[in-house]
Amino acid sequence: MKQHLNKIWYKDYLWYFKIFTAGLALGFLIYGFYMDVFVEYWYIKPYPSIGIEDKFYQNHAHFQNFDLLMSFYSVQVNIITIVWLILSIFNHHKENKTWFFGVNVKLAILNWDIIMFIIFWIGIITGFRTNQLNLGDFTTAQKACTTVTHFILPILFFIYVFISFGTTTISLKKEFWIKDLWLSVSYPLFYWIYVLIRAKIWLLDYETLWAFPYPFLDIYNPFIENVSPTGMVFLIGFSFFLIFGGVQLLLTWFNNAMYKVFLKNQNKVLWYEKIIIKIKTKIKKRK
Repeated sequence: MKQHLNKIWYKDYLWYFKIFTAGLALGFLIYGFYMDVFVEYWYIKPYPSIGIEDKFYQNHAHFQNFDLLMSFYSVQVNIITIVWLILSIFNHHKENKTWFFGVNVKLAILNWDIIMFIIFWIGIITGFRTNQLNLGDFTTAQKACTTVTHFILPILFFIYVFISFGTTTISLKKEFWIKDLWLSVSYPLFYWIYVLIRAKIWLLDYETLWAFPYPFLDIYNPFIENVSPTGMVFLIGFSFFLIFGGVQLLLTWFNNAMYKVFLKNQNKVLWYEKIIIKIKTKIKKRK
């Protein structure tokens, strides 16, 4: 396997791959928001019509479904990934030449996507095993959007990063401990702060069902017994730091290992390249 070398955008297949990935994810994300907020109300159903003076309360489900979607870690990570891909599409010539479009930021976003992918599968497996999930409870739009945004997008982004990274080695001392580690944990920690603030606002209105987007984040009903809400705040925050920091370290190690592989094989003609050369030679002879 050799290192991918950037080409001018219209000659580089990775440019088209980014367009496909961003377009697919963005399309299904917008479709999901539309179906949930305006058509199917996946989480919070609107009140029945009880009189024109209560119209505000009848229609609260639109905003609450939007707010709930935006509170999900997976939705926010999808938005971050899509925005970065779109910016990268218009700055393809800067890829792997600047920090923002380099391997460091790619690995941080991949880190967040991997955690989303793992959480999704843990939820699916445990849900079906405990009979809390039933495919019949989900609409067709819900199934399609969830599959693309939680399953297909992380895989496509992993493929993209896998092909395009390894262009440089990442110094643990000069880069990882100073920049990359803190970048990888910055969004998860900000997300945790956002969850706590949002929950406080919802609880002020006596809304407890959807105050926390995920049950394991509910500090008032902790998954660990005899731990105070304050203790859960710090415990979950510290867990985020360890998990996301650990995954970032593994990805950095993987990138550096691939860099060594690329360095070793960059000037070699590999087996699949020999096959391609033979095919091209035969085609030229026939002409």
